[in-house]
Amino acid sequence: IQILQSNAKLTSDEGYYDESEGWLTQLDKIKPGHTFQTDLRNQIAAKINQDLIRAEEAQQAVQRANQLKSTLADAQNAMQEKPANLRAAFDLYSRVLEIESENGAAKSGLNAIHEIRINRAKVAIAKNNFDEAQQEINRLNETDATQEDIKTLTAYLQSQTTKLKQQQAAAAKLKQQQLAAKLEEEQRLKEQLAQQNRQAAATNAAEVTNNTIDTTTTAVSPKDIASLFPEKPVEVASAANEPISPSTPPNSTKEQQLNNGIKAYYSGNYNAAFEMLHPLAEDGVSRAQFRVGIMYLQGRTVAKNRDLATKWVAKALPIILRAAQQDVAWAQSDLGTAYEMGVGVKKDLTRSASWYTKAAKAGYAGAQTNLGVLYGTGDGVKYDRQLALYWLKKAATQGDKVAKDNLRILNAR
Repeated sequence: IQILQSNAKLTSDEGYYDESEGWLTQLDKIKPGHTFQTDLRNQIAAKINQDLIRAEEAQQAVQRANQLKSTLADAQNAMQEKPANLRAAFDLYSRVLEIESENGAAKSGLNAIHEIRINRAKVAIAKNNFDEAQQEINRLNETDATQEDIKTLTAYLQSQTTKLKQQQAAAAKLKQQQLAAKLEEEQRLKEQLAQQNRQAAATNAAEVTNNTIDTTTTAVSPKDIASLFPEKPVEVASAANEPISPSTPPNSTKEQQLNNGIKAYYSGNYNAAFEMLHPLAEDGVSRAQFRVGIMYLQGRTVAKNRDLATKWVAKALPIILRAAQQDVAWAQSDLGTAYEMGVGVKKDLTRSASWYTKAAKAGYAGAQTNLGVLYGTGDGVKYDRQLALYWLKKAATQGDKVAKDNLRILNAR
């Protein structure tokens, strides 16, 4: 019995449960129902059960490891997509943490998702895509981002939204102010013209109404610049680059007459200029009307007569004003001349310089010449010899004879 019990116990301890049961069976024949056999069989049953539990746990551990590996791979693939599928990646990383709460790769992945969301929101805000930015902030709430990050982004979004609204309101206000100023300028000029028209002749109103915008270049007004260049007074402006009115057919007699009249004026042949331009002025060509008015104002081949000068300039000014407001360079230059000489409008050298500047920046040589002289004399602008040289050179490079003459005098000084 002792030998059989020892063998049964030894084989049980070593895990040979079938052999142990054989020894126990022999003991049952010798001493049936003994407590030794019952106790040892209970122990063997308990050991077998524990072994089964451990085996199942080991199998579960292997399955969990495989699941973790697969889920992490899917999450990382979702992050690498273009664009990244952050919603899917977040769900996969969250699943990994459910399986293994301290998984470092999953925690790093979630942090990366939060950073991407934050950066996307910031970029959207910078581009004023506020709806898109709000969506990213909402997704941060869904992905358990820190409340501090969400508060910071929300505050930034609100500040930029307010800033954009203020900018839009300021731009709208500026546009309204500019429109109001433009209308005020037009109204003021209309009132001045109406007053001049009433003084000039009762027929002017009807003649002005029948005029159409003439895009023929109006030359810049003559100006005595002896105070700046005492060695040789030079006529301001040049006809070198004067365009011809599109209201007349190419190579037409009227076009040739207008062109020849302008060239004659700038060559000093005022008799010929007057003979050619005056009929065109009576025919409603605003370019010729303005030049005839300037000839009466300056006494070029005709006796000085400010009333007649005002009459002709007043006829042309409504057309010139509308064209100037449409950014037509020659009209801006003529309007500058009107303000400079105070003919048809109240003299205003500041406004004159402003209109000359618009036309000069558009490349209009006559306006560049006149603006250069204004900077040289300090009329309407702050005296600046360098700017005077700059604008005169710009005009001279376009072939403006007056600009070249003024440059020679200025450089000689």
